[in-house]
Amino acid sequence: MTCTIRQVDAAEARAFWLQQDDARIFLHPDVLEPLCARVDWWMADWNTHPVCLWPVCQAFDGSFRPPELSAYVGPLWADALSGQKVHRWWTQASQVQDEMLRRLAREYGHFGFELPPGTADVRVLQWFGSEDPAHNRLALECRHTATIQAQPADEIIAGFSRNRQRDLRSVAAASYVEVPDADPMAMYGLYEEMLRGKQEAEKAQRRRREVMALFEGARRGFGQVIAYCDGSGAPAAFTVVLGIRRTALQLLIVSSDEARTQGLQALVQLHRRWCSCRR
Repeated sequence: MTCTIRQVDAAEARAFWLQQDDARIFLHPDVLEPLCARVDWWMADWNTHPVCLWPVCQAFDGSFRPPELSAYVGPLWADALSGQKVHRWWTQASQVQDEMLRRLAREYGHFGFELPPGTADVRVLQWFGSEDPAHNRLALECRHTATIQAQPADEIIAGFSRNRQRDLRSVAAASYVEVPDADPMAMYGLYEEMLRGKQEAEKAQRRRREVMALFEGARRGFGQVIAYCDGSGAPAAFTVVLGIRRTALQLLIVSSDEARTQGLQALVQLHRRWCSCRR
């Protein structure tokens, strides 16, 4: 057997993350661990060389799944493996993935994970457990992902719909002020108010610690919070952008009903896309 699976600590996971050119932000231990009650880090070695880091998260409700306010929490492949010829990569990745899933199934039973963006072949996941379908089967759920390339601000605006462009013109006349150091609790209150209006107050309470962790991650240099207040100083809108290196993930665009009707959400969208591109 050329593939071995072992549990590693956060320091080794961080070192592996730093070695990969396109590592996803939510796989950095300093970003992921505050979002969870617990994170177990697993490593797959191929002939003693680390080739795949795979975190398993325990949510605050006790279930083993990625945080609700995260993205692409799952396997991180080593650049050295991904850069091989297709048939060689397929042979090694298939075996590594199969061995890892078997180990995780034994350890956790039911658990959730997400695949990297751009994953085009999920046959290994469909085949997994086919010899014993009563015990080991994976449920696959496909979701839409929008990838936006870096653009100058004028090109971003040109790509907006007519309604969004009209909103940008409207909000210019309003008295909203950007807040460089937004109070996380005040902004969470805005988020809670928005979900309460949608009859989803329970969701706001469930996500409170995750929202606070996102703000803290941005404060520690992993992203940016873009926030606006109205003329009285009350929170009006905010969004969180997390990312380093070449990729940024845009999360949680929130605004009050009044700010939304006055077009502030369009300005926040423009600002967050521009900040993402600059990162």
